[in-house]
Order: sequence, then C-alpha cells, then structure tokens
Amino acid sequence: MIKKFIVESKEKGYNDEQIKNALLDAGYDSEFVEHELKKNSYWWVVLIFLIVVFGVMLILFLDDGCVVDSECSSESCANGKCVVNNGMMNCQAVQCEEGFECYKCITASAGI
Repeated sequence: MIKKFIVESKEKGYNDEQIKNALLDAGYDSEFVEHELKKNSYWWVVLIFLIVVFGVMLILFLDDGCVVDSECSSESCANGKCVVNNGMMNCQAVQCEEGFECYKCITASAGI
C-alpha cells in the first residue's frame, strides 16, 4: 500500500519531502519511510546504467574502424577504415569534398 501511495504521489508531482511528511503524519515510522522512498528511487539508477551500457555497446558495434584487413568483411583496412580494395594498395587519405572520404591508391601492378 505504501509503495502504491509513493508512486501515485510522484505521478501527481509531489516531491520526496512532501510524501515523507504525509506518511509521517499518517503514523509511519521515519526509518521505514526513508527506506521505501530510497527503494522507490533506485530504478532510475538502474535505468541510467542500462542506457549508458547500451550506448557504449552501440558505439562499439557500429564503429567501422579497423587495424587489420581481417576486421573488414570483404574489404581492406586503409588508414583505420574499411575500404573496398579493387586491386588497389598503399592507400592514403586525401582531402576531398566535404562529407566524403577519399583515398589515393596505387594499383597492385604499379611498380612491378
């Protein structure tokens, strides 16, 4: 019953101090009221923690960076990014139009 009262009071916009005073006026023990209010607020901490963990996992899984070719499914690793090889090698990033990633490469047969 006290849990329901706390939840409904918070939904109505009452803060913890107002809820505590109402419960103390109704004859509830101070320690018990404090415990119930803390218990009721705990789920916010869990929710924030889960959001942070999910965000970190999302960043890690969506990162298309690489160190070696084997980290790129059917592509090659060039300058920390997975790129389509198409017989090119020794690729270096070059400046190009904003919003694009450009590389200057030599063909595998060049210099042979």
